[in-house]
Amino acid sequence: MVKTCPSTIQQAVQFPTNIEQKNKIVYNVVPLSTLQASETRDVIISAKIVSHLPKEQDVPMCFLIVDFKYNFSVVSIYHTNKSLAENIKLGDEILIKHPNVIHVSLEYKGKLYTYQTVKVTDITNVLINGQALLDKYSQEQLITKTFA
Repeated sequence: MVKTCPSTIQQAVQFPTNIEQKNKIVYNVVPLSTLQASETRDVIISAKIVSHLPKEQDVPMCFLIVDFKYNFSVVSIYHTNKSLAENIKLGDEILIKHPNVIHVSLEYKGKLYTYQTVKVTDITNVLINGQALLDKYSQEQLITKTFA
């Protein structure tokens, strides 16, 4: 699965905002391990979906991802609902531009565990299998139900 995760983007990708085409922005595909905490501009994370991480709350939807360098992380996608988890499958490719990386530490049974998570608050910054979330799932289906 990881071998098919691209480390570069050969063709132009189109996110729903089209800022890339207007401003000629070039993004670098970077491994998760190189990202620092906070929002990172002009980079894209290229990864594969390993698993949906079910939880009691609807928001955010969380997925375990792995990048082309075998780095694992959790991606939390806000402003959506459970229908997203039903439509994103194991092995789907995810591209995230402007990732907001958060380093989490917690102590459990006397041991310290640390991991990083990628927080996505703008779903227009995500492509699944090269397709925008707003195209794949209607904007009304993803957003309206969340705030109803």
